[in-house]
Amino acid sequence: WELSHARDATLTQLSAAVDVARIALWRHDLQTRRLRLNAVAVSLLGLDPSQREFSDETLESAIHPDDRELVYQSARQSLQSAEPVDFECRIRHADGSWRIVHTRRVVERDALGQPRALLGVSLDLTRQRDDARRAAESLRRLDLTASAAGIGYWSLERGARRATWSPRMYALHGLDPDVEVPEFGRWIERHVHPQDRDRVVAEYREWAHSGAPSRKMRLRLVHGDGV
Repeated sequence: WELSHARDATLTQLSAAVDVARIALWRHDLQTRRLRLNAVAVSLLGLDPSQREFSDETLESAIHPDDRELVYQSARQSLQSAEPVDFECRIRHADGSWRIVHTRRVVERDALGQPRALLGVSLDLTRQRDDARRAAESLRRLDLTASAAGIGYWSLERGARRATWSPRMYALHGLDPDVEVPEFGRWIERHVHPQDRDRVVAEYREWAHSGAPSRKMRLRLVHGDGV
């Protein structure tokens, strides 16, 4: 009884985790050609939430025409391999919108090693891809605006040793765009006026630990030719 109770509790927790993470689970029976979907998968397709089983034609018709050959090819690859196979495709929601879905598929085999079903987990990446496209477009507009205004800008990813400079930043420093961006210490040493260095370092450190979104500071920048 204790083992059974522990199993039920584990399955309940797993099911809750899958729902929270919005993971679509499905099983495609190769004999009956029926698909068994969890609630997340049904929601992803916008199908009747009271149903859990559908014909494989229902899913095939929802795949973007340009992606169908890729999906079929990955299915053939799965049937010939014991390893999971990943692929991405566009799936049409019942409302007519397209969802970008990443899927990992593996084969379930019988005691003789013959394929019985395809098992898969899928994630809807539509929002992440839309956010990435919007971020890329914002960066493109920033670059155009900054270039037109003669503004140089830089970015530094968390944990990175070197920043990324815009073309105008290279021009402000009198450096060739093919030259590697100097690390912070090297930048202070070569491109900040000696009388400003201690203050600039202190202000950068204070800004980094303050959590403030921005900081204004004035300094004398040493050009590549020494001016």
